[in-house]
Amino acid sequence: MSRPSPDYKYVCFKCSHHTSVTQRMEFHVRTHTGEKPFGCEHCDYRSKQPNDLTRHMKLRHPNVPVKWKYKKRK
Repeated sequence: MSRPSPDYKYVCFKCSHHTSVTQRMEFHVRTHTGEKPFGCEHCDYRSKQPNDLTRHMKLRHPNVPVKWKYKKRK
């Protein structure tokens, strides 16, 4: 896929998404791969982004401090 503009350093391998920020592309690619490296320590919930896990913790485990682990699949 070609770059829409030289300002966009990263272009998705699967769709037309593009960005100049590395982390945004990493999060976006997970929508295609299904990878969910952020896991709740109190239940089986997993997420693609840390902010989704933080929201989960506040809603499902409100009396527990927010902690999450990054687990890369092998």
